[in-house]
Amino acid sequence: MRIIIPLLLGCSLAALLVCPVHAGPQDRAPSGVLNATYLIEKQAVQLVNGRAEVQAAPGSASKITTGVFGKPTYGDLNGDDREDAALFLVQDPGGSGTFYYVAAAIAKNGLYRGTNAVFLGDRIVPRSIQIRNGVIVAEYDDRHPDRPMVAEPSMGKTIYITLKEGHLTAIKL
Repeated sequence: MRIIIPLLLGCSLAALLVCPVHAGPQDRAPSGVLNATYLIEKQAVQLVNGRAEVQAAPGSASKITTGVFGKPTYGDLNGDDREDAALFLVQDPGGSGTFYYVAAAIAKNGLYRGTNAVFLGDRIVPRSIQIRNGVIVAEYDDRHPDRPMVAEPSMGKTIYITLKEGHLTAIKL
């Protein structure tokens, strides 16, 4: 008995060190999320290490760059007990605007699949993004409607976004 108990404890400890306790996406945060394809304004954007760059038009020197702003946040968006991700995306089309979006990456079969992106605004200031009870809650600063685009964003806003049938939609309050 003296030998069996330490042997069982040793085997249990070895199993805990070798086997993962939570079977989530193999390429969890942030690599899988940073390499997913997202739909921005009906265009598929494939991120590689959190960035994408394409020509604005064939033969053009101008580029459209897209990237992840800040760090993704994790939680279950679709009720399957897997950690999905929510994130801010920022897109610079090469002109004066810088456009911000919220997107999600849904965990399935050990990988992340990107969703459509919900537009937040031009030249805003993202503050925080969370997943609460299956809803994405994004906070950001925007300009007052009567202020010019050069004005510093100072009006706090919150958007609530749900996932339905793989598609993100802002909740109208």
